[in-house]
Amino acid sequence: MERLEPRIQVERLFAQTGRTYRRSALDLWYKRRIEPRILKFGLQATGLYARGVKNALEPVVRTLRLRFPNLPPAFDGFQLLHLSDFHIDGNEALAHRLVSLLSGLKPDLCVLTGDYRFDVQGPSEAIYAPMRMILSSICAKHGIVGILGNHDAAEIVHGQHVDVRVSVTLEPVA
Repeated sequence: MERLEPRIQVERLFAQTGRTYRRSALDLWYKRRIEPRILKFGLQATGLYARGVKNALEPVVRTLRLRFPNLPPAFDGFQLLHLSDFHIDGNEALAHRLVSLLSGLKPDLCVLTGDYRFDVQGPSEAIYAPMRMILSSICAKHGIVGILGNHDAAEIVHGQHVDVRVSVTLEPVA
């Protein structure tokens, strides 16, 4: 406990002054309000913003075959669908494009690895409808699992019905 005392003092100071992550309130305001606008303006001025939006509407399904010498026979041919970084509230047309790409796939398991939102703060309601549409188009034999990314907040899953049942049996490989 003695070793943690300096850290605890820093945390108390942050709580009293409203600072987080060793940044002042002004620095946080600048990073959240001004910096993104400057970045977006720069990307728009160079034409890279429109190119990025166009690229986002052309997602690609890639198939990778991985070989492991000690893979248990139960996983031979097991297919994972990995989806990430939708930022779906920033591009409505993307949900429809993803539905058309995903509806024909039949993976064993789908893994979602975050960044469902575009913004890092504010309300999350804009992602619910497109994410429901996307998730309903996925037909994975063993279901869908997901985690939140750095753009996401826990409130995304608050109030949503989440049914998580995981059954894992590990056996030694002979």
